[in-house]
Amino acid sequence: MSANRAASIRARLKQHPATSKQDFNLTLTRYGLERLLYRLSVSEHAPNFLLKGALLFQLWYGHPHRPTRDADLLGFGPDDVPTMVGVFRSICRITVDDGIVFDPESVAGA
Repeated sequence: MSANRAASIRARLKQHPATSKQDFNLTLTRYGLERLLYRLSVSEHAPNFLLKGALLFQLWYGHPHRPTRDADLLGFGPDDVPTMVGVFRSICRITVDDGIVFDPESVAGA
């Protein structure tokens, strides 16, 4: 991913709140969540998770149910902290040309 690509995506995202009357920070958060969910969807872990909550309403109805800053997932299989940290680190390692780089080493659990 080039810096120009990231800057181009950011510029386009900056135009979105002007037309939708949505807060720019919420737009950035939503884009980041969507790109993380995309990586999850193309990962080997995709069958182990279901999306639920406010982001799912957006998919069903085409408009936001309510503003949200998180993604709600239902997981199947082991759910201990070390396993989940490993799963999300592997998801963060998936490279996509979407202007986002997730730092796998920043994933932590408690």
